[in-house]
Amino acid sequence: MPVEEHNPAVFAAVYAALSFFSLSLIRIARPLVRDVFYAIDCSRLRERKDVSRILVYGSGLRYRAFRRELVRTASANERMIVGIIDDDFLLRGLYIGGVKIFGTLLDAAAVINELNVDTVVIAFEATEERIESIKQTLRPTGVKIRLFSLRESEI
Repeated sequence: MPVEEHNPAVFAAVYAALSFFSLSLIRIARPLVRDVFYAIDCSRLRERKDVSRILVYGSGLRYRAFRRELVRTASANERMIVGIIDDDFLLRGLYIGGVKIFGTLLDAAAVINELNVDTVVIAFEATEERIESIKQTLRPTGVKIRLFSLRESEI
């Protein structure tokens, strides 16, 4: 019986293709699984009356970090994101991680009433003047305003 010779180039090409496919699948599946668990948690929280309903102001990287923190504590969570507002009016109607962008700060009062929001979380780097402006705009709604920030400080 003759011994078959294997071509190392073919082996390397197949190995590279399978590795690429496997790694790509893992990179795609991980956030999808996280989104599914967050959606399950939100459906559980929607039924409860004592849950804080959050409108996030900002849809960039800080929003994603804030949402990731909520997802990490999913089973112990008493808060849920019900919507996003962002200064970029072109984002209106789009979804980020299953959460809809409802408009800009000018639309906030209507969105807060429509979604029964009790807290607005600012998820972008804002100056003190900008925070004061946001507080003035949101004061008539009576919602709590919180700032989510990523800080590095010397200790």
